[in-house]
Amino acid sequence: MVVAYDSPAMRLCLATDPGLADDRFPLQRNLAAMELFAGLNSAHLSLFATAAWRRRFSRGEVIFREGEPADAFTTIVSGLVKVARTASDAGDCTLALSGARESVGTASVLQRGLHTATAYAGSEIVEVLRIEAEPVLTAMSVDPSVAAAVNRALLAELDALSSKIAILSAGPVPRRLARLFLTLADRFGDEMVDGSWGIPVCLSRADLASLVGARVETVIRVISTWQKRGVLRTEEDRFELLRPEALRAELDGQRRSGFRTRRFASAPDLLSKLA
Repeated sequence: MVVAYDSPAMRLCLATDPGLADDRFPLQRNLAAMELFAGLNSAHLSLFATAAWRRRFSRGEVIFREGEPADAFTTIVSGLVKVARTASDAGDCTLALSGARESVGTASVLQRGLHTATAYAGSEIVEVLRIEAEPVLTAMSVDPSVAAAVNRALLAELDALSSKIAILSAGPVPRRLARLFLTLADRFGDEMVDGSWGIPVCLSRADLASLVGARVETVIRVISTWQKRGVLRTEEDRFELLRPEALRAELDGQRRSGFRTRRFASAPDLLSKLA
């Protein structure tokens, strides 16, 4: 069943950007490639395309802000998105990094609430698709395939948060950083013929410190040591893992030493932490 969709907001978008209407079929293809809508039929994709629009952001620009109404789903076409939450003391605490085909802020949209974190463009250029929530939520209530697709995307977002938990529980700061860089390589990196990895991700030392829960000064010391040993090289817009086996050995040393991963008793607000 196809649910007709019309809204003042969408009519305004079409009126101010007539090319949006002609761009529906490319939008359908974009939507089909997203984890949020993977496997849905053309009728649903056509409907959601009428409520979707593309936006480009430059590094550091806000895609959605903590405290704003979560009235649209957000999926990433290209680039890297950083999700951060305002800390009680000062500055932001980075919760997760997400890349192409992934979604951000889904939990808050499903709860029909406010975003509980801010999403920033984390790479030079980020392109996202935003889809008004109402037609998707309506379709979820009548079609299990739509609900299943959205739930899969939500689980992927939860997995991103679980990655941070694994990083924070890896032990001392060098092990946390090793876990972080290996995770970034696995999710966003490219393996070279010599076994090294290029990670096209630009993160400041403060970003790295936030991701591993450490002081910036400590992170600088560890990275400086790795650079001198030829383990890691940092460029303006990327990291290069020259000897990833050295980082794996750091984690293997954790297991040989009998270090036990710290267990978390509960995470009742796991969904809200994903914005």
